[in-house]
Amino acid sequence: MKSERTTWLNFSFFVVAISMLSAVLLIFPRIGSNSFWLDEAAVANIVNVPFSQLITKAVQDSHSIIYACAVKSWSWLFGDSEASFRSFSGLFAVLLVPLMYSAAKFLFNSRRIGELAALLTGTNYFLLFYGTQNRPYTLAAFLSLCSFFCFIRWLKEPKFSKAVTYFVFTILSFFTHPWFFLIFGTEGLIFLIFIKNFTKRLQIISVLVLTALASIPAALIYFKQSRMGVNDWIGRVDFGVIFDSFRLLSYGQYWNYGLITLIAFIMFIRKRSVSKENFFINSSLAIYLLAPLGVALAVSQFKPIYQVGRYEAIVLPAMLLLLAGWWRQLFHKKVLLVVIGIIMFFSSYYIVGKKAKIAAIYGSSDKATTRYIFEQLKQSGGGQVIATELNWSTFYYYSNRFSREDKIDYKIYVYPPEINEQPGWIINSGDSKWQAKKKEEAEQLVSQLPVKDVWVILSDRYQPNSYLLEALDKKFDLAQNIPAKEPHEPTSMNQILLLKPKPANSR
Repeated sequence: MKSERTTWLNFSFFVVAISMLSAVLLIFPRIGSNSFWLDEAAVANIVNVPFSQLITKAVQDSHSIIYACAVKSWSWLFGDSEASFRSFSGLFAVLLVPLMYSAAKFLFNSRRIGELAALLTGTNYFLLFYGTQNRPYTLAAFLSLCSFFCFIRWLKEPKFSKAVTYFVFTILSFFTHPWFFLIFGTEGLIFLIFIKNFTKRLQIISVLVLTALASIPAALIYFKQSRMGVNDWIGRVDFGVIFDSFRLLSYGQYWNYGLITLIAFIMFIRKRSVSKENFFINSSLAIYLLAPLGVALAVSQFKPIYQVGRYEAIVLPAMLLLLAGWWRQLFHKKVLLVVIGIIMFFSSYYIVGKKAKIAAIYGSSDKATTRYIFEQLKQSGGGQVIATELNWSTFYYYSNRFSREDKIDYKIYVYPPEINEQPGWIINSGDSKWQAKKKEEAEQLVSQLPVKDVWVILSDRYQPNSYLLEALDKKFDLAQNIPAKEPHEPTSMNQILLLKPKPANSR
């Protein structure tokens, strides 16, 4: 007869396996069928430079150094297609499932809560959406949990091996996303509140100070990026953004978590006896969830750093762990599984529907536009292309891909020229000196163009494009004006122009 322990282990393995399978099925089908959008393409362009230039490019464009290096190595093994790049993010979304199980089981000393955490993770909309993106947010969520999990294990048993593990994951986290400084501050706050033993405090303080010193290079990088203005695109937010964050973290819908979580929380706080250990874990998770968001929101009132729908990835594990702990109190085992099954169904339906909509949009955007231009260039025996604003990223990525398939003699010009030096963001100051500089840059670009057909890729969001069109009008006539295919909201290529040289007597 099997022991109860063996039965539980088998059941836990089954739940974790099903949750991982759910994540795989919701992430990997058609993962490479949709076009990159500009941020994904920007990462791919950085990754495709030699390793000697990789870190410089990543810093220059405000991208994760750790993610860039990891994806660079990944692309050596699996290539540089959309599917290969995105599968790296998908991998960490799937790996987060067993990690969440292990963390929840350890923190709450409950396999049942671990199973619930695995189920919630394997069907979470936010995580699974970014599992299909060539962006660092699933890696950020994974490293965030690694750092916090190792931190709590170390607090409970301050051994050298646990301190080293915590140090390594935390340093990796610092170079993954600037918000990890908020996580590190959160861990320090938990230490100050709950650790009272003097000897134990000295040991932990020494490691925390060493970790802080090791984070200085990452801090200097983020400071340099802030001075470059690469994050000036982030807008100001009000306090209502917290509700948007929790909506996005919870399957994209309020109702999925709202009522049941409220009931669970009321039951949690009404328990007649809450153990010291249980209070420590729940309080630590609550601080891990709320403190980074609160500090980021407060800082954003002076210097915007809060990007809704992305950066919350680092606190996603905290929310799911809290929910698993609270929800466990509500139901008997069988009822709990039925409830989770219903949530999984609606989550899957929502994710599949959302992905289908995204596929319809991105399938006819930047990749298709670049393919069309290349087909025209092939027919004409080559030519020249001007990419404006941020559509430089996607056009450059796909043009490199297509040029390997068809040897076409073409040249890419970029407006404004500083995009080549800072591929990510252009600060639109709008003052008279800045406008005059954009006009001068447009005239210089047009003056160096050979007298032959030129394709122009426009974004209607960038006002100085009008200066470029004015300069082009002196030398070229409009032959074709092709709007992007509908729906075209996410694409950076809103309009494609074919210009032909003016007759010599009209110039």
